[in-house]
Amino acid sequence: MGVTRMVPLNNLKKDLHHILLSVAVTVVVVITASTVPLERILSEYPGSPYMPWHTPWRIAIATFYLWLATAIVYSFDKKPLTYLLLFSGLTFAVAHYVVLLSLPRTCEVRLLPLVYQLECGKKPALTYLDLGQIVIVATFVAFIHSIRGKTYLRKASSSSRR
Repeated sequence: MGVTRMVPLNNLKKDLHHILLSVAVTVVVVITASTVPLERILSEYPGSPYMPWHTPWRIAIATFYLWLATAIVYSFDKKPLTYLLLFSGLTFAVAHYVVLLSLPRTCEVRLLPLVYQLECGKKPALTYLDLGQIVIVATFVAFIHSIRGKTYLRKASSSSRR
């Protein structure tokens, strides 16, 4: 017979605190990334023109690095970072797909499982690893593992083991 554990109010307050802090960190990274012209800093060409996809690209780059750093620290069993991993991963995925949507109309994007194909004009289609899907899957697995580790997974008692 299953016994459900009640979550103490202290844990809910702590989770709410982690959620708000994670959202705040992600928002600060997004605002900073959208205002700092990374493409001009990283470009070899001085005075490069502004393209419509630059802002979502900056946000995607910054949130991917935030997600990657969070995932590395999270892998050392730092469970309070679960929500930061979730919010930065989802923000990266949204920005990544906005970048793909902002490509010129002559380009066609086909999403496939874990990859996407990009075909521009008469050039042959190029296949790219879709980091948006990879990040979503990895974040989902980590989030589910974190939730199950907190409430659902328990070791069986020694009397029920065979």
